[in-house]
Amino acid sequence: MKSWYICFTCMLLLTYPSNSYTQTYTLEFVKEGCRANDHWVRTGMGHLTCRAKPLYPREDYVAYEANIFFAFKGEKMRYDSERFFSKTHLFSKRRDILKQAFDGEKTIEYKCTYYPDEGTIFPGGSIKGSNAINMDNLPINYGIAFYSESLGDLLSHPEAELIGTDTVNSEVCYRVKTWSGDLPIEILVNGNRGFRAQEIRALNPQGAVQVMISISLDEFEGGIWFPRAVKIQFPTSVREITVDHDFKVNISVPDELFIIDFPSGVPVYDFRIDKSFIAK
Repeated sequence: MKSWYICFTCMLLLTYPSNSYTQTYTLEFVKEGCRANDHWVRTGMGHLTCRAKPLYPREDYVAYEANIFFAFKGEKMRYDSERFFSKTHLFSKRRDILKQAFDGEKTIEYKCTYYPDEGTIFPGGSIKGSNAINMDNLPINYGIAFYSESLGDLLSHPEAELIGTDTVNSEVCYRVKTWSGDLPIEILVNGNRGFRAQEIRALNPQGAVQVMISISLDEFEGGIWFPRAVKIQFPTSVREITVDHDFKVNISVPDELFIIDFPSGVPVYDFRIDKSFIAK
């Protein structure tokens, strides 16, 4: 266990009576706990599975399953996905292959859509001068952050407030209302599991829950708490993300992963200079 974490724990024990850890709490206490743990995860690499489906039968919604490889190193990211879409009355069966890499300056993306019933393939590529990685299916986007904002930063919003406690796995968690941009959200923070989020609720302006995100946290090697599963429930659909057991955090990740070469003949659009070219 990290020596600074032991010191942080001792400070808490000296500050609060032994029976008051789950009774005496403030927004500052929860925020500082999040900030102390925000930067524990520096790298990661492994596989995920994502499944999405409607909550009731719909011909205008295509259920899919995706096998994903994801790696990150600081701000650098690599995202490879193979998605299999179900066939409906309105949509053909299809398979999408997506490869994205952000090297800290630009995002290179290669995508190929294959319609097996028609036997057609549509490849294409792009280059963008910012991080355009698909964050919707990534566990780091929920348990330890929310769309690139750390929990400590979210709880530092001037209108953030601690509104109560709740219990998950017999552990007392802290419920905080705050803002992500213009979006009001509620975050349930578990101080017993690295001050990670166990639940995130996206609210409408009237305070009603629009999206419910439930997070299952697991202790990875080195005592790091990290999402093992994420369930995102929308009004009409649900998405479930499972982190495979080959996923490791704080390991060596080679820089070569954040480079993608386009296959020869693929049309590419470079958003940085507003020009198209054919890969050689």
